[in-house]
Amino acid sequence: MQFSQLELSQSLQKALQTMKYETLTMIQEAVIPSMLTKEDLIVRSMTGSGKTLAYALPILQQISFDVQTPQALVIVPTRELAQQVTRTFDSLGIYLHTHHQMLVGKQSFHFQREDLKQRAHVVIATPGRLLQHIHERTIDLSKLSTLVLDEADEMFHLGFRQTLEKILDHLPHERQTCCFSATFPSDVHQFMDAYFPHARWIQQDQDEMPDQLTQHFFLIEKEHRFAFLINLLQTYPIKRCIVFVNTIELAQQLTEQLQAMQLLTSALHGKQTQEERFASLQEFRDGKTRILVASNVAARGLDIDDVSLIVNYDFPLTLQAYIHRVGRTARMHKDGSAISLIDSKQMDIFQQLCQRDPSCIIESPACTKTYPLDDLQKPLEKKLQREDLAYQQVTKLCIFAGKSKKIRPGDLVGAICSIEGITNEDIGVIKIQEHQSYVDILNEKGMIVLEQLNRRTIKNKRIRVEIANKK
Repeated sequence: MQFSQLELSQSLQKALQTMKYETLTMIQEAVIPSMLTKEDLIVRSMTGSGKTLAYALPILQQISFDVQTPQALVIVPTRELAQQVTRTFDSLGIYLHTHHQMLVGKQSFHFQREDLKQRAHVVIATPGRLLQHIHERTIDLSKLSTLVLDEADEMFHLGFRQTLEKILDHLPHERQTCCFSATFPSDVHQFMDAYFPHARWIQQDQDEMPDQLTQHFFLIEKEHRFAFLINLLQTYPIKRCIVFVNTIELAQQLTEQLQAMQLLTSALHGKQTQEERFASLQEFRDGKTRILVASNVAARGLDIDDVSLIVNYDFPLTLQAYIHRVGRTARMHKDGSAISLIDSKQMDIFQQLCQRDPSCIIESPACTKTYPLDDLQKPLEKKLQREDLAYQQVTKLCIFAGKSKKIRPGDLVGAICSIEGITNEDIGVIKIQEHQSYVDILNEKGMIVLEQLNRRTIKNKRIRVEIANKK
């Protein structure tokens, strides 16, 4: 089925065309029509199957612009996944002019509270920070019509069950609820049966791992592991490689060892600041680094193109963690490899995996050094992601006046639309902060607006306007 066949608004169809989406995945075909009819769903689908788009499109299609408070809430387990989901909503909603607010920990609660005073059609949040906003009464969820739980099993694994139960107590009973994950262990299954007994189950993919994934398992004791990793890096043709470890200390140590060899490596773990974590991910996405050494924070839901190799330097502590780690490669029908290093003390989880998949066997260690390490010392040429394509015709302007100068969205719309050749259709999302404001100018008209606003007044005052720094 083609996206053009869906009954979506012209604005959403334009965004999909700009981002070069053409054919729906199986899970999108199953989910989108059901969500558009407001059906409650519990969806199990393998990683990389297009779940985010499957729920984002129906949510955006059904937004009512007459409602001032959030109409849809997406709850995710990690800040990195929240950022990725927000990015998807921002790019899909670019011509709809919808506002999407991310609420995550380790970011300013004060700034989030101020942003929530403005219109937010969709909120994407981690459980702890969302519950804090609910307790502080800084978010109004009384008009919520759709709830999505993404990666539900990971929220349970991270201990968020009680938090989720408290959040559900504050939400309207009359709402659509959809839950998505690649795995549904028994505790998650029981929770779904208790809280969403009438939801329809969709289990489109019977296999939890894609056919195009190649898996290898080697028994390597810890003292020999680093040397074996270096050999592995020369055995496979690597675009991007994620090396998973179980501790923050090892993530830091291994990153330093690889960087000492001049390999383009970054780390991702819980001791970093949120800005450092987002920056590490962005460098990896952009190809500035080729190897990402990560704790399990990177195992869930992250969608990064051309990750050709996953290395479990430490074998994961649960079967679900293994499934999600290796799910970072072989996505959307592309080939990928997962190499797991096991020592004699880590056989329990591997044996559980073998019970599910008898083809998983311990192999004799063997590496054929075919590819020079020098390749991993060179950055990749930056490849535009789908979300980047959506913003190619968009210029974000920073206007150095905000709430402190009593600037309102209508003031900016009036000033911009007074420019010859500019209409409402050329204005995207507007965000008013305390001392500055941001506005997206669409349809490649950003430089015209920038030049003209710097020659004009807003509310009878000359105000400086610049192109906003890209984050």
